[in-house]
Amino acid sequence: MNAQPGAVVGQPALASAKRPHGRARLQLLLLPATIAALLILVWVAALQHIAKQATAASRHAATEADAWAERLTERTGRILQRIDQASHIVAREVSQGRPVDLNELVRSGAIGVDGSLLITLADPAGRLVASTQPFTKPITVSDREEFCIHLESGADRLYIGKPLLSRVLDRPVLQMSRRLTLPDGRLGGVVGFGLDPAALTERFLPAALGPNAIAAIVDHNGVVLSARRGSAALADKSIDAAALERLGISGTAHLEARVGPLDQMMRFTRVLPLADLPVWAVVSVAQDDALAAADAHAITVRLRSSVASAVLLLLGALLVRQMNRIERARADYAAAIGTSLDGFFLLDAVRNPHGEISDFIVKDVNERGAALFRRPRQALIGQRLTVLLPSAAPSGFLGDCIAVARTGTPLEQEFRVPEPQLAARWIRHLVLPVPRGIAISSRDVTQAKEAEIETRRGRALLHAILDHLPIGVSAKSAREQDFGTFLFNNAASRHLFGALPGGELGRTLHDLQPAAIADRMTVISREVVQTRALVHLQELALETAAGLRWVNITKVPVASADGTVDRVVTLAEDVTQRKADEDRLRAAQAELQRMALHDALTGLPNRAAFQAHLEQSVQRAAAANDAFAILFIDLDNFKTVNDTLGHEAGDELLREVAARLTQAVRKSDVVCRLGGDEFTVVVDPLGHPDDVTVVCEHIAQALHRPATIAGRRVQVSGSIGVCVYPRDGGDVSALLRGADLAMYQVKAVGKNGYAFYQSDMVRAASIRLTIEQELREAIAAGELRLVYQPKRRLADNALEGFEALVRWHHPQRGEVMPGEFIPVAEQTDLIVELGDWVIRAACGQVRQWRDAGYETVPVAVNVAARQLQRGDLIGTIAAALHEAGLEPAALQLELTESAMLTDPMRARAILSELEALGVVVAIDDFGTGEASLARLIEMPVTTLKIDRSLLLAAERGTDGLVLFEGTAALVRRLGFRTVVEGIESEAQLALATRCGCDAGQGYHLGRPVPAAVAEAGLRLGLPAAAQSRQPGVIVV
Repeated sequence: MNAQPGAVVGQPALASAKRPHGRARLQLLLLPATIAALLILVWVAALQHIAKQATAASRHAATEADAWAERLTERTGRILQRIDQASHIVAREVSQGRPVDLNELVRSGAIGVDGSLLITLADPAGRLVASTQPFTKPITVSDREEFCIHLESGADRLYIGKPLLSRVLDRPVLQMSRRLTLPDGRLGGVVGFGLDPAALTERFLPAALGPNAIAAIVDHNGVVLSARRGSAALADKSIDAAALERLGISGTAHLEARVGPLDQMMRFTRVLPLADLPVWAVVSVAQDDALAAADAHAITVRLRSSVASAVLLLLGALLVRQMNRIERARADYAAAIGTSLDGFFLLDAVRNPHGEISDFIVKDVNERGAALFRRPRQALIGQRLTVLLPSAAPSGFLGDCIAVARTGTPLEQEFRVPEPQLAARWIRHLVLPVPRGIAISSRDVTQAKEAEIETRRGRALLHAILDHLPIGVSAKSAREQDFGTFLFNNAASRHLFGALPGGELGRTLHDLQPAAIADRMTVISREVVQTRALVHLQELALETAAGLRWVNITKVPVASADGTVDRVVTLAEDVTQRKADEDRLRAAQAELQRMALHDALTGLPNRAAFQAHLEQSVQRAAAANDAFAILFIDLDNFKTVNDTLGHEAGDELLREVAARLTQAVRKSDVVCRLGGDEFTVVVDPLGHPDDVTVVCEHIAQALHRPATIAGRRVQVSGSIGVCVYPRDGGDVSALLRGADLAMYQVKAVGKNGYAFYQSDMVRAASIRLTIEQELREAIAAGELRLVYQPKRRLADNALEGFEALVRWHHPQRGEVMPGEFIPVAEQTDLIVELGDWVIRAACGQVRQWRDAGYETVPVAVNVAARQLQRGDLIGTIAAALHEAGLEPAALQLELTESAMLTDPMRARAILSELEALGVVVAIDDFGTGEASLARLIEMPVTTLKIDRSLLLAAERGTDGLVLFEGTAALVRRLGFRTVVEGIESEAQLALATRCGCDAGQGYHLGRPVPAAVAEAGLRLGLPAAAQSRQPGVIVV
């Protein structure tokens, strides 16, 4: 085998690379100087250009000021000339002795001015005698400066004054005037012209002069007659005439900006006088406005120059850096082979007799290459490749190297090394063709390869984990050529977005979802790529095989090693169940909120909602200066329904009342239930005071209709208190207090009605509260006492008992009449406590009389309706009799018809218990209530006390006598004992006796007396009248 020797490459090249290059060093020295020269040229040219632009802008501003000053002079001159001509015409008319009609002159066009100009005519005394604008009161101008000048001077010229307040128009005008001279030379008056100062300069300045440009008309004294800066008028200004002189009157505007005469700004100003008039026209352009464009251009030029400078500096830095790199590369290249981490091999080709390459021989190798074979460098040089790598068969690595040498195509490959003598297990080769063979760059990639293998294993494990996550995870390409194609898609994602039979990799979301959803996701993915920020989508609706699902989606940009976002990871969480739970929770919270503001029984707004609505109504009415009213409704005798028919029936009645109230009010009104049997209505708005009366009437009518509750017809009514905002109160508490007081007023006068709040109700309520508190204290302190009024048998005037009446001796106010404190007690539960005290005190007094040796005489006490409804009446009576050691017959009870009407079923049950106990019951004030005799026979009562009103009626006339006699006869035939109340005369006693009444009571038979005085009757030793007891009925 004739092997051709291969050339060893490297050492001469390395030596030449290390030689210094003087030319490169010279270039490095000249480059900074060249860059600095270029920078100086750029900035000199830029600054010259900026200065030229500023000069041109200043010249243009001065030219514009000149031009517009001339235009202002011409415009103002035309206006003043027309006024001067008009004054001449008026003066001529007056000098020729003709009357002057100003309005006719204006209408006819004789004086050539329009109607917006105020023209006045004053007589020689300065009194205004004519005007083109009407005036209603006498006006004099004799005190005005122009009149005084014309009065003293006979000059026939137009006088231009300063702007003054017009006494005709009541606004500032520029006043001009001319003396009117009579044919005999005397002063004939003054014609005046009032011009709006703004008319001289408004709509004059063009926008091109800038927002701070000024146009002004100034008189010879420096008074500004009219001035405007931009679109805004300048008022009450004056200019020093010397300042105008310095600016240069009649000359051109200065190219240098000077301080302006009106606002101290730097300006280009032109001042021109008006021909034959002591007036100057001033046009001034602000330097800031004039140079704005030039300044902006200067900024642009400086910016461009800065950019050019930066580019030059950057270019120079790059060139210097590049040249340094070249120098370093030349120096580093020599050491690269020796210090490289790769092993370098230079191999010459070995050819067979046919000229074909059959092997390679090592001509040179670096230290790193020798280390791969674990041999010294010299031991490898001259070795054949097939000797070093026996596995390099012609069909393997050796064949690959031969192909590189033959075709000239480089080869890069990575393979596992089977030879145990090599230090590496994995090697990456780069085989390059060289003139005499090949060059091989070899690197030990064992660690990287094993790490890659481990990475693949970890990736497989990660995919397995992700595939079992309950959250959908997918990765899609962010590269433009395959944007949106799946790179990874776990099972949960396939379940949510859909799956394809052949897999989703390389496919897009458009293959799985409707176009609308896929397009939206694609747009969002592009935004993620552009912004490099996470995007969260909440509760996205997806159509899946399992139906509609709600998904939270998070899109995450993922960047490659070079920082480019090349994929987007999508996390998809199925929140269908959680959303359903949240919806249910929100619904529950809404229901709780509704329940918190609504009454559970009736569905009406509750107390909290009423309070909030009332506060809103107060705020609305206060802001709108409006009125509204609140109604406080308390159902009458509602407890009777609860006690007789049960609470379920009571609840049914409350719902019925709520429905009726809602139907009875207007749509804008709000009905609320405060609790129990209390309702409120906010009548808002209140357009007319009668509106609330109509609502109250409708409510009363609605409540009055009988209702069927638990199979029973129930009649219900309500007591309504009305309080009107702001008449009766200005805040919520005052309105509630007023409505409550008005409601209690209705209760006090008989219920079933409505009343408006009155201011005296507060005082009455205060008195009632004071009486209630003091009465409660009086009961505890023992300030109450009983007096006893005798009841006598009419047949023989014998004493048959007493009626115990309570009296109150107040320590400060003395005797308090029962009519003051009994009604207060009856309106509260205090009547129960008071009634219990009376029962115990009466029984105690009877016990004292018996202990003193007197025969027991029955004592009657009055029982109120609330005692029947709320008190333990049977227990109280039994306890009082037991404590006093008395038999039940020693105590009698008197109940009014109305007391039993309140709750007839409960009253009948209590009366039956009293009958069983042995206590006698009498109906008091019979004939004044609503009970009927037809039902009295069903009630366990024995005695009827005929009210004194029937006795008085019998004395007044025949009808009353018939009524009294018939009542007494009917009651007697029914078996009741009769006691006539209020016998105060012998005639009344005779009438009661003649009608067969059993007993009587009144001042004629005996006044109420203390217990000690009552003993005088007991000393007679008369026995108590026998009590016959027959059942009776009370109908309510």
